[in-house]
Amino acid sequence: MPPPRGAARRADTSWEALAGAEETRMQVEEALLLPLKHPKAFAAVREGTRAFGSDRAAALLFYGPPGTGKTTAAKIAAAEAGLPLVYAPLEALMSKWYGKAEQQLAALFDDCATLGRCILFLDELDALAGSRSREINEASRRMLSADTTLIAATNRRTDLDSALLSRFDVRIHFAAPEAPGRCEIFGLYAKHLPAEQRFRLGDAARGLSGRDILDVCRQAERRWMCSLLRDELDEPPLPLPLPPYEEYEAALHRRLETSSEREDDAPPPVPPPKLSPHAAAAARAREAHGRSGSSHLWANSVAPDRR
Repeated sequence: MPPPRGAARRADTSWEALAGAEETRMQVEEALLLPLKHPKAFAAVREGTRAFGSDRAAALLFYGPPGTGKTTAAKIAAAEAGLPLVYAPLEALMSKWYGKAEQQLAALFDDCATLGRCILFLDELDALAGSRSREINEASRRMLSADTTLIAATNRRTDLDSALLSRFDVRIHFAAPEAPGRCEIFGLYAKHLPAEQRFRLGDAARGLSGRDILDVCRQAERRWMCSLLRDELDEPPLPLPLPPYEEYEAALHRRLETSSEREDDAPPPVPPPKLSPHAAAAARAREAHGRSGSSHLWANSVAPDRR
């Protein structure tokens, strides 16, 4: 449900949570949010240009590789519109029993109708790719007649039935971020690093999604904290030193080494960047520390440059 009027918004329901996606934000605002916020203005233009029709998109399709912000964008859209968001992963609704999935889809749309104005987010729309024609027809028919605003997401748009695709007024592509967008994402999850270091990380993270970058930063934090906590008997002194650039560089190196699956529209993988002497030395120190089990890193830990 949306927060009460005047209440503080959660950080993950504002556009700042979707770094590097300015074009996506503009498309969602134009197709959905601005018509909802200014219905009279849009209606006045429509009356002078068209005999009938809606002023906003009734159904939006978000498509693109995993981890590029489709679910986050749906949460933000609902929060910006001040409407409740109904999340429904279609894969959980599908059934091997004849007619069961059709019934569950119909019940889902009926439940949304009882809410009044809301946004229904159908995740994993490609779960309908292998469905019977009855199930696809039911989904298509209810999408057309639903009073709610529908947002659906898929990683595989080409697998969808053409009749189903035709129901979407607007289709928004969520591509893997380019270098500037990746730099912005590192700014969300490694904000203590200087801009020049975040730029180097973003440039090296070619082909990674926003979710991939978040995983890299989490891994850097965990390994840094474990290196500090290992073999310490007492509570660590506060404030704790934050992970240095070399930890993020090493975590990114490991991620690029192990990444093997790419979406067709993502850039081809590139060789992992060569570790800097500082990162290589840090890795060797961790390895030696693990063998000896006697090092104490607190006294030698230095907080990163906050320029």
